[in-house]
Amino acid sequence: MKRFRDRRQASSEASAIDMAPLIDMVFILLIFFMVTASFTREAAVQIERPSNSQAQSVGKSDYLAITIAADGSVFAGDTRIAASDVNAIASALRAAGVKKAVVIPDRSAPAGLLLEVMDSARAAGAGDVRVAATKP
Repeated sequence: MKRFRDRRQASSEASAIDMAPLIDMVFILLIFFMVTASFTREAAVQIERPSNSQAQSVGKSDYLAITIAADGSVFAGDTRIAASDVNAIASALRAAGVKKAVVIPDRSAPAGLLLEVMDSARAAGAGDVRVAATKP
């Protein structure tokens, strides 16, 4: 009987799991996923986008977001600009390293201001200017 007890104690000590390498691997995976995760760009101001049943998805990092707030203020990325400031839009395009622009208007933004921003973006060198909307 004593032999059986000694053998069981020896086998239970040998089968113990060392948790340190497992915890290290979990932290390494966590860091890997945090570094490789893609983050979505949000508008510089809180807006309510217009809806359109034929809205299409665009890439996450291949455009400059130009936001038009309800009060008429315009943001290229996070920088407030004038709607007709072609130089500011051109420098924002260069800083972002892109040649496309997506105008994100608030639902109550004036249509004339939207057209002015789109014209300024085209004049600044944006080859493709689109308007953002959400699907209903």
